[in-house]
Amino acid sequence: MDRKKTTEISDEWKTVVKAPKQLDGMKKFYVLASSEEGIDLNLQSLSELERDTLVRVYLSGGVSEAEDIRSYVV
Repeated sequence: MDRKKTTEISDEWKTVVKAPKQLDGMKKFYVLASSEEGIDLNLQSLSELERDTLVRVYLSGGVSEAEDIRSYVV
């Protein structure tokens, strides 16, 4: 975790979790991103199809066959 640099975090991710422009370190970003608010903001940033796909994967135990997802998306 400490080997990564905050510059490696895309601006899109920083925007989604409402991270400050200047982060003290990766740990601070991980704390923000994994907080209840951060997870909620991440879920809100997904399209309806992405959220539905995520729910299907979650309900299948976290693993879903590619064919299952392909048939759902198409």
